Amino acid sequence: MAAKAKRRTAEDEVLSAARRIAEVGGFTPRAVELMREDAAQLTIGGLPDGWGNGCSFDTGELKNALRDFPPLAKCSDAALEKYAERKRFVILAGDGDRTVSAAAAVSGLIAGGVLRLVVVTDTPAERDSLARFLNLSHAGGASLLSYASGDRIEDFVRAAEAWLASPAPGALILSRSTFCRRTNRLRRPYADTESPCAMIARATPVVVAAAQTVNEARALAKSASVFSPPAVFLAASDAKNIRDAVICRPVRRKKTAAVKNDEDGQIRM
Repeated sequence: MAAKAKRRTAEDEVLSAARRIAEVGGFTPRAVELMREDAAQLTIGGLPDGWGNGCSFDTGELKNALRDFPPLAKCSDAALEKYAERKRFVILAGDGDRTVSAAAAVSGLIAGGVLRLVVVTDTPAERDSLARFLNLSHAGGASLLSYASGDRIEDFVRAAEAWLASPAPGALILSRSTFCRRTNRLRRPYADTESPCAMIARATPVVVAAAQTVNEARALAKSASVFSPPAVFLAASDAKNIRDAVICRPVRRKKTAAVKNDEDGQIRM
């Protein structure tokens, strides 16, 4: 007897959608140089300092790929052209958990060839929740790095250098309070060289922004432009004021009313 086909979950849909965009982007590892206080490389012998994302998005190919996503099937050519040029993609959680959706997007992007990601959240609590979930789910094999307001900036810079030097995929997880303001430690020059944000931006990481509403996620993404992302993914629960390409909108489960057990009718029969 043939095995029954497994039904795709919302998490599967998110992972598949994110991977599809990454594959269209043609992501490959790219060698990057990291600035040090003495302007020297981290390694000797001509080896690269670190690794980042190389990508080759083609607007026409991306436009055709977007047309295949069910939420965008009826979009005009002009709208698809705008979405393809903007490279900002919306993932709606629907009835599911936004943390799970963001984690699935990370796994899908890594499966599609993305090497470096920055995941930004609205609150420290959501950052910690997402970090725990990514650890439990192994995040597509990515090494995880996070920064909290109380962490020593010296420790973070050393950890970030090691994170960038690794040829393995990696995701940096931040909350709004650590990078949005120009006065944040991550945005100020460190040891008379570039800021930690500028150092990470050399790797051109893809940004995944997770928030309750699409507006809040878009605001997070705007601040995360300091990382020079080649593409941005917005994971949100509220579907209002959408201005970007929705690549995943899980179907909401229908609530069915309980069937009344008509015992009296059965007895009369």
